Amino acid sequence: MLFRSFNNWIDDSYLMMGKAQALKQDYFLALKTFKYLVGAALDSKVKFESQIWMARVYNEQENYDKARELLNALQDDPEFPTELNRELYTTLADFYLKQQNYVEAIPFLEKAVDLRMKKEETARLLFILAQISDKSGNGQAAFEYYHKLLKLDPNYEMTFNALIKQAESFDVTLENVADIKKSLIKMLRDEKNKEYRDQIYYAFGEIALKEGKKEEAIDYFKKSAGISVSNNKQKGVSYLSIANLYFKDEKYVAAQAFYDSALSVLNSKFPGFDSISVKARDLTQLVTQLTVVQDQDSLQRIAAMSPSEQLSFIDDMIQKLKEDDQKEKEQANQIQGQYNPSSYYESEQRIRQELSKSGKWYFYNPAVVGYGRTEFKKRWGDRKLEDNWRRFNKSVSEMNFVQVTEGSQQAESDSGKVNQNDRYNRKTYLKNLPDNDSLLEVSNKKVEDALFTAGQIYMEDLRDLPRAISSFESFATRFPESSYLPTVYFNLYSLYHKTGQQAKSGIYKEQLLLKFPESEYAKILSDPDYLRKRRSEEHTSELQSH
Repeated sequence: MLFRSFNNWIDDSYLMMGKAQALKQDYFLALKTFKYLVGAALDSKVKFESQIWMARVYNEQENYDKARELLNALQDDPEFPTELNRELYTTLADFYLKQQNYVEAIPFLEKAVDLRMKKEETARLLFILAQISDKSGNGQAAFEYYHKLLKLDPNYEMTFNALIKQAESFDVTLENVADIKKSLIKMLRDEKNKEYRDQIYYAFGEIALKEGKKEEAIDYFKKSAGISVSNNKQKGVSYLSIANLYFKDEKYVAAQAFYDSALSVLNSKFPGFDSISVKARDLTQLVTQLTVVQDQDSLQRIAAMSPSEQLSFIDDMIQKLKEDDQKEKEQANQIQGQYNPSSYYESEQRIRQELSKSGKWYFYNPAVVGYGRTEFKKRWGDRKLEDNWRRFNKSVSEMNFVQVTEGSQQAESDSGKVNQNDRYNRKTYLKNLPDNDSLLEVSNKKVEDALFTAGQIYMEDLRDLPRAISSFESFATRFPESSYLPTVYFNLYSLYHKTGQQAKSGIYKEQLLLKFPESEYAKILSDPDYLRKRRSEEHTSELQSH
């Protein structure tokens, strides 16, 4: 029992103690204190406020049934004091937000905003309203909430974030794009925003996407990732946005490189991290196979050249490689000396495009490059592009550094890896040419295995049926004697059937029955009940063996 004759503020003290316990996440004691107050406090306002805080604790404990019961009772109570409406509305909003029911939370937040509160509290609620409106798919409402927030002239950090989010949420059909861009340009030039330029460039990218300018958006996302200094989440999101755009356009080699870059900086708790990892893994496997096909075709094509043609081709390629290596170094220096995977990838792509005119080269393997980048980051982290980058302590003598470097290069040479000098050496490329029958046979077998595996990945992992068909069609043409051919025919039969091309599906069914009548696939096509019969026979055999 509360002894009010001694202290008129004892119930308020208990309430403050309960709030402190709740904020410390000591929910058991907090509930005990609030329940005590509901039964014993003499001030009715304290009783009502204690019930609101009980509901908040239940929200934190995800005990939504008890929270709902309390909150409904408070809303229906005619004696509920109006001065506690703010606490009630925000608790009701929190009840729905914690369950990700954003639409139901919005009316209560709006009611709270309509009450007279401190500017900071109103600004915070408007920011939440804008965020959940955006998550609910109502970008226009989000834009308007950010506009109301900015009118309050909040602190610098909230102003900056509101402007960025407003730029990302606006509707190009309703708002003035030029005004939004003008605000972003002003922010970009402000020296105070130097460390936030990655977010500003990302906002420019979002605007470009809304305008339907995909290539421009990709360029902005690359700038965002490249200039990011310490915000790994933003860097990862920028890489991920690029990867998703390339993947949507079925540019799988480019997508793989940027998914890899995203995974190298994103935290494992990032939403969808596991699915991103699976997609990156599938693409890495695909790119590995495609690279084998490209490389071996290139090697065979160059092996067929005359010796003088080979040397001329290789010399041209090495010169192009040197030029691109220099461009890569200059680009890295321009972006504050930071390690920049996207820039490196772009350099590799330029070389590959150049080589595609005469045949691609085995050394340019994006799957291996991606793996190497990840391993580098694991071992060394983000290192500035400078001399002695391996060492944090730059006081180590130059002589010792040279010895370490030479030792490292020797180790790489011994392990079969290509160092910088090897990249510019004719012998590096000449020694791998399949210039006799046995080497040509090995090369063809690599192409055969890789082309078949690529088709399987297109079909089973990426669900890209047109690419799977193209890959298997190419395989059937190039390797008519392959042991994989029955599987390829059956896959083409199934793929054409799934895509509604029944005539072509029928052709491969006939080919399978004609050329491989004893194969499992032919038996399946000849007898629709074949698989059930085989499973029954296997089951009977297992019972007999026991």
